[in-house]
Amino acid sequence: MPVLEDADHRDYAIAGRFGKSVTVTDGEWILHQSPVEGNEPLYWYGHHDAKFIPYDLGPYGGGRREVDCESWATPTWLSDKRDDPNELVNLADERPDKLREMQVALRETLVDLDAPDEQLDRLGIRNA
Repeated sequence: MPVLEDADHRDYAIAGRFGKSVTVTDGEWILHQSPVEGNEPLYWYGHHDAKFIPYDLGPYGGGRREVDCESWATPTWLSDKRDDPNELVNLADERPDKLREMQVALRETLVDLDAPDEQLDRLGIRNA
């Protein structure tokens, strides 16, 4: 335990699927932030092909490639993992305060990770 008590930790963890929703959690609340409508184009940063994801990539130029990817139809989803561990109830409309708090956490985490600025626009959280 002493090793774990002295270890650095993060307040939030993020995950996602390229071009789809991005998830942030503090271990109690979880937000699946979906891209906003009209979020195209999507860019792949790097000259290598997408080896493990089935997207068609355009030509490389300006440090990126445009991606042909259908939009994510699932709405933004907020769940309280303590009461709803299977994430069956979307609390995004019921808890706008917590939704905003988690969106701010997601924006700050993406900025800290040097995510491309356009990702904030795709997710509609630039001004969160």
